[in-house]
Amino acid sequence: MFEYNRVKRINLDDASDFMLERFPGCENVDVVVQFGSGQTSIELLDECWARFPLQELPHIPNAESVLGHKLEVQWGRLGDLKVMVFAGRYHLYEGLGVVPCVLPIWTACNCGARNFVFSSAAGSINRHLGDGGLMLMTDYINNLGISPLVGHQHLIQSPFIDMSEPYDADLLESFVKAAGRADVPISKGVYMANLGPEYETASELEMAKTMGADVVGTSIVLETIAARAMGARVLGVAMIKNYAYALRHKTPYDTQAAGKIFRGKLSTVLNRWLRHEAPPVLTGKDD
Repeated sequence: MFEYNRVKRINLDDASDFMLERFPGCENVDVVVQFGSGQTSIELLDECWARFPLQELPHIPNAESVLGHKLEVQWGRLGDLKVMVFAGRYHLYEGLGVVPCVLPIWTACNCGARNFVFSSAAGSINRHLGDGGLMLMTDYINNLGISPLVGHQHLIQSPFIDMSEPYDADLLESFVKAAGRADVPISKGVYMANLGPEYETASELEMAKTMGADVVGTSIVLETIAARAMGARVLGVAMIKNYAYALRHKTPYDTQAAGKIFRGKLSTVLNRWLRHEAPPVLTGKDD
């Protein structure tokens, strides 16, 4: 069905060599942050040492995002941490396959990354969560109909990956502390990834609620599985742009606009977290 559904070890090594050449020292990266819809204009780094368009990564299609999302990889410093930023991502609904979604993650892992933060816009189906807030993911439901591990046993630690706790408790706890000190309300919940690009019907949303989901979106799950399969730790953050029931009456561009409205909250907490709360958790060093 898709052109980019399999990646060979030599392809991963090509991409890793390219990244190490463009980003000298990235084998010592402390954390990788990947932004989603409407968040890619966040300038996270205090100092950006290098950057390149995501399309330049070997074995990634030379394709623009269908929604005009920024696709760029950045390498630099935030406080005392060495940080890699993926400003934008490919989605499975773009029809390019699994590899564009997960090869950037596997490349960072192959270069030495072991801590990831994935953020995404989402629609709430839990009336208690409200809208315009941040939600930390405690679990996910994969309704994409595919796993990135299929056909990639040659790249991962084991063909059978324990996903009982996909999101790291220590990262989550420290992020909650940062949000509290930044006076930004934050909730916790379960993220369901649907294929898209169409929004869910009312019946599909009822099904999601019955299955235990709190929000719905179209990303993060493939990336989470890919990182966990490489032995990395993951933190997932959803920006709740509105109630999912309303999404059936909006265009895809509203997703990007809504993300921009609430990106200030994410930027505030991320900066607080990475400067003050996360360093000992990420590096294993005491304050």
